[in-house]
Order: sequence, then C-alpha cells, then structure tokens
Amino acid sequence: MPATTRSAGPRSGALEVTAHSPRWSEGSEGCEQLLADYFEDAAAHLIQRARAKDQRVGAWWHLDASGAETHAVPQHYCTSYDDCPTVKTGRRNPRMQRVGTATAKATRQLLVTMPVEEQPGSISIEGLSVIPSGASVVDHERNGRRFTSGGHWWFTRDMDAGVRAYSRGSRVVKAWHGFLHMEVIDHFTHAPLASWLIPADQQEHAAYEALFERA
Repeated sequence: MPATTRSAGPRSGALEVTAHSPRWSEGSEGCEQLLADYFEDAAAHLIQRARAKDQRVGAWWHLDASGAETHAVPQHYCTSYDDCPTVKTGRRNPRMQRVGTATAKATRQLLVTMPVEEQPGSISIEGLSVIPSGASVVDHERNGRRFTSGGHWWFTRDMDAGVRAYSRGSRVVKAWHGFLHMEVIDHFTHAPLASWLIPADQQEHAAYEALFERA
C-alpha cells in the first residue's frame, strides 16, 4: 500500500492527505491516533500562517480546562480473595454513582488553588471527601482496566480514563469517570492553539509541560 503523503503549497497553504497508509491496519486506536495527528498538523500549519500575517496571533494566551466523561461505568470487581467487606458478608455489590458536574467542577477548581505537594484526599466538597487514586492494572483478558478505590477493586472498559472517587464516611458513594480536557486559548483570535487530554484522577499541572510544547 502506498505511504501517506502530505504536501503544503507555499502559496495556497493547502494540506493534502492521502489516507492509504499501513497504519490504517493497526485497528481503531491506530486510526484514531492517525486522524488526530492529521488534525493537529493541519491546525499547526494554519496557526503558523496566521502568525506570519499578524504577530498578535499566539502572543498572549491562557489555559482553559473542563471535565469530559466517558461512557464506561466502573463496576465492582472484588473477589473472594480480596479483603472486601461486601463480598465477605454477602451483601449486594456496591455501585459507583455519577457525581454531579457542578461537584466535579468545584473539585477541579479547588485542587488548582492547592499546593502541588498537598494530597487531593485532604479536601471535601458538599460533604463528600475526595479519595486519592490507588493501584491500577490492565486486564487484558476482559479488555479493560482494574483499579482500587475506597477499599474496593473496580473494573472499567475505558483503559485511558481516570476516576476521581468521593466517599461519605468510609464508603465510596460517587465518582467522576473520564478525563480533563485542557486547551491553550489565544487571546487575539479566542481560538485554541493546542489541546490535551489527561485522566480525571491527575492534577492539571501534570499536563502543563506537554501542553506548552504543543502550543
């Protein structure tokens, strides 16, 4: 199969892409990454042309972040070999209910104001305590990821998403499962110069360096 070709004319500024690359045979994840690369290359090309015309483009910018949820729902995954009070007593398996968008946003905004070395578990939002993320392992057999939170093992089909769990007392009652979408916004055009996704259980500052490099 012919390799993917890209060309940018110096006068027209057109970006030509031929989607006949061996990378298309790598599966859905490979296709998604390939498409993302093309969009980023096209955006970078347009931004560079705009900067060449007006130096105000990209001169001043700020970071903007918002939560993004995944469709996957964490399921209780403790076994009889785990130290799980629910399994030992024969009670119904616990469920992680979705925390409200406003609560997730308030959590994110409060964490940004805290020192980097301070643990997320030291804050409380609307009577709910934020639980730091625990161990995480890829489950190849079920094509997902197992992680610990609130003394339980959980399973999710989304191996890239993160979980920020909330407890009331000693019980995990709610969670935000997904990502943190971060963008560099240009002050002059009000358009994003770069974007980046990180798991929801990571702090915003973890993405600053990579995001700055993309901008």
